[in-house]
Amino acid sequence: MSEQVPEDLRRRASAWRVASAYLADERVARLRAMTDDDAREIIARIFNGPVPKPIERECGLVAQQRLFRKLK
Repeated sequence: MSEQVPEDLRRRASAWRVASAYLADERVARLRAMTDDDAREIIARIFNGPVPKPIERECGLVAQQRLFRKLK
């Protein structure tokens, strides 16, 4: 029960295998060319972004029970 893979999918997979090698080389070259100041600037941009809201650790039911206990 072997299924045939369409020819266009084989060509795409082959093209991506070839392209991935070139893209990996490009990535390495860009990282090597990066100066320390470039790296610091990128890191600063990452960490100076908006701070996400803290995750709420309790459900609404717990808050309701706390409120009802105060009202007693």
